[in-house]
Amino acid sequence: MTTSLVPSLREGEKIPLATRVFFRERLRIKLHQLLLRQFMRWERETRLTKRVLADRVSKRPEVITRCLGAPSNLTLDTVSDLLLGMGVEATFDVRSLVQTLPAESNLQRDASEVAHCIRVTGLRADTMRAEAATKRDAHPIYEQQAVSSHQA
Repeated sequence: MTTSLVPSLREGEKIPLATRVFFRERLRIKLHQLLLRQFMRWERETRLTKRVLADRVSKRPEVITRCLGAPSNLTLDTVSDLLLGMGVEATFDVRSLVQTLPAESNLQRDASEVAHCIRVTGLRADTMRAEAATKRDAHPIYEQQAVSSHQA
């Protein structure tokens, strides 16, 4: 049985915690990918390093390494500083999840990516499942992905 990650948006109900966690992680991954792609482009075009970027934004080199190493809960100030240090700024766009729901296969792929990120970064899927279960609003697709990533 396939279950959508965004059913409550259609129905106007409370959004389940597991769905909110999924979209938070997905945003962290997208933001990390943006920063990493931009850094790789900047490094290739200018031949400058993480150390130079760190100096430009008054951060320690290990902070830059940590920010670029894996998706994390970066502050907007940090994101702004990193992009500014590379001579760019972010542009934003949003899309409606209610009117133009992404294909279920895309959400499944994203769920797999989130589960992989949880494995790689050491985030504990069982902690998120426990938090979701406590709220009694665990989401079947997220649960399936979290369980499979935890067992891998």
